[in-house]
Amino acid sequence: ALGAIVAPPDAVAARAVLQRVRLPRRLQILLEGESLLNDASGLVLFRFAVAAAATGAFSAGEAAGSFLVLALGGAVVGIVVGTAWYKLVRRLGDEYLIIAASVLLGWIAYLLGEQLHVSGVIATVTAGLIMSWHQHTVLSAAMRMR
Repeated sequence: ALGAIVAPPDAVAARAVLQRVRLPRRLQILLEGESLLNDASGLVLFRFAVAAAATGAFSAGEAAGSFLVLALGGAVVGIVVGTAWYKLVRRLGDEYLIIAASVLLGWIAYLLGEQLHVSGVIATVTAGLIMSWHQHTVLSAAMRMR
């Protein structure tokens, strides 16, 4: 359990290293998002470790299968919610509705992921990556500042 918590690299450390290197903005966002996915995976593994410690039983095959279902399911939910956000924001005309939809994106991804019994954290990170990838094309600079 301790290893699952301390193993993932810190997203802030990744950002500090990336500031010293000249990379395209989108690649920086992708690398920072990857460290967030590592954090989310660490939380899922922590859940397995605590369950194994509490029950005294652990099956590597079952844990690997469950992890795959949780992680891939969370990613799929995040992709669906993020894509729905992108399509919705392109059609909305009111800036305040767009801001509200953007604020609710993470909550919706997390709650839908948990409702479907997959990783809500991975769903939230994936939806956030999609949002950050498309925000410059669908949100004006003034709207991003608001």
